[in-house]
Amino acid sequence: MIASLRLVGRALMVAAASGACIVVLLANAAPGPAQARRPAEVFALATVSATSDVSVTVEVLPEPVTVDVGDLLSVTVRLIDHGGTCSFLAYDLTLIQEGPNAPIFQHVSPPTSTVGPPVYSPTLFVLQAVHTGAVTFRASVFGEKYCGFWQWWYLSGESAPVRVGLNESFFLPLAMKN
Repeated sequence: MIASLRLVGRALMVAAASGACIVVLLANAAPGPAQARRPAEVFALATVSATSDVSVTVEVLPEPVTVDVGDLLSVTVRLIDHGGTCSFLAYDLTLIQEGPNAPIFQHVSPPTSTVGPPVYSPTLFVLQAVHTGAVTFRASVFGEKYCGFWQWWYLSGESAPVRVGLNESFFLPLAMKN
């Protein structure tokens, strides 16, 4: 009886050791959830520093800064990489109108406020002024930074104020009597 218990005990130890080896092999061979979510190389690549401080600047450049209702406005958003040892992969970029009069622009190209994936740098938004007032544009970039592990991250940048006025030149019909 004791011999059969020793045999069963050895069999259990061998099974446990084999199971542990299989778990270790699978853990090393299978990509983790962060590796499986890694985006394609076409996404905008920027960097963050080794201290997890992001060393990427988000520039938001509207042109021109004063327009009339009906005019088109171009807003260029750039991700500027200042170097570093970690990487940042941008998934999407959202252009937000902020201010007491917002929104006063309608998106023409692209037709929505969010682009991506992929996100290219620079990204150009073309907007049409539909109301008078003033707004600033904030670009919010969502992605993942990698410094040994993947972590969701937001970056943002803001523009100077943009003003929309009325075209002051208008024509009145001229009525004449013969």
